[in-house]
Amino acid sequence: MTRGFSLIEILISLTLLTTTLIAISLLVLGAPDVVANAVLHREAGYIAQQGFLKEMARGPEGFIDITSYEGTNNVFNTAVLVETVGDGSARHVQSQVSWNTVWDIPQTLVMDGYVTDYMHADQYACSPFLRRHAVSEPALKPFTTFPLPHIASLAANRAHVVVSASSTAGFSDPALLVFDTKNSTETPLTFDTATSTKIGYGAVAVHGDYIYALSAHTCPVGIPCAALDVLLLQGTEIVRVHSLPLPPTRSITYAHGYLFVGLRASSMDPEFRVFSLENPELPVQVGSAEIGSTVNDIVSNGSTVYVATADNSIAGDRAVMAFPLSSLNSSMQASMRARPPGAGIAQTLALSGEVLYIGRSAPLNSKELYLLSATNLREELSSRDIDSSVYGIVVQGMQAYVLTRTHLEHWDVKNARYIARHSSYTLPQGTTGGTVACGGSGLFVAANDSSGGHVLRLGL
Repeated sequence: MTRGFSLIEILISLTLLTTTLIAISLLVLGAPDVVANAVLHREAGYIAQQGFLKEMARGPEGFIDITSYEGTNNVFNTAVLVETVGDGSARHVQSQVSWNTVWDIPQTLVMDGYVTDYMHADQYACSPFLRRHAVSEPALKPFTTFPLPHIASLAANRAHVVVSASSTAGFSDPALLVFDTKNSTETPLTFDTATSTKIGYGAVAVHGDYIYALSAHTCPVGIPCAALDVLLLQGTEIVRVHSLPLPPTRSITYAHGYLFVGLRASSMDPEFRVFSLENPELPVQVGSAEIGSTVNDIVSNGSTVYVATADNSIAGDRAVMAFPLSSLNSSMQASMRARPPGAGIAQTLALSGEVLYIGRSAPLNSKELYLLSATNLREELSSRDIDSSVYGIVVQGMQAYVLTRTHLEHWDVKNARYIARHSSYTLPQGTTGGTVACGGSGLFVAANDSSGGHVLRLGL
């Protein structure tokens, strides 16, 4: 019996035939384009790899020469983008290659990684390459074993931890103590502002063997009696080599050859001062700005200086302000301003590459940790409600340590838009976080209780 094709069988045959013809057409007509695009992609990968390896090949001696640049290579646009990470001991390098396919579709290939200045790791305070506990979390342990006065300020570098007290119990008690970052059991160097007063230092900064300390005097209105003392670590003693009169002060920071000083709110004096340290023993004021509020903290990357103030009003718009260092004068103007939402006051700042970290007080319905773009303070990268005031922030490479009233928190900040709490260290019972500084291969935390001050160390 003879059987013909059914309708469904005919449709299946036509579908198979059409598919086969399309495949043959693509093979004959599209293969050259597919091959050409594959060749372009392979060449782009080779160019991107060469750009990245060129920077890697500079070696430790050429680390400082790693810079961003753009160029062309036949049909390719090339770029190497370099961003400094943390304290400068690492750089994020991206090698990018862009081109259009034969179908005129834009394509970009990126190769990236981190280049480290590992040969000079000991030159960086708290370098991530000095980490001693690669596998397990380090422990937060007491650094000082004897009683200290209530700690007002803490500063550190590779060799020294400087602790200051704003007031002391006795007239001749030292208001400033200097410890070796590696050994706190040795008797510290000490200094007192004057043996006839209990008033000490409210804020300190350290650069090499020089300490810049702001006295904590309270003054009658209009009388400039506070002072900036320049102290030199000279063998086994601390010597005051210079002193400048200033109105009542609040904060001090050393960065890139400048000394930045923040004053308390005043109707008579500019609250922000910039001093050149061309001669480290003789600070010379080269710039100032009227803030209209107390300056709580200051950070700088060498080209811009960022100021946190006690004013969080919407009208003032000066919670955080940025000033370019290219125009130092007696009436510096802010180039950027920011006021994160909520009622929190900006208390502390940290700067890492293109990211500005802001730690704030903790009123209700307000976030305490903000990450902003350092090049556009209006751009919020991320924020977190951590239910406690923030007293200090240290950023170490791709990690941040945030000091709150009762904890030292460890945050993963590799991606500034998606930060996450990694771990948390509880401060000793009864103590309150004061401030935090990075020095040597450790993180130093000041904490106070009813009996006085304590310095804790997180071994990194």
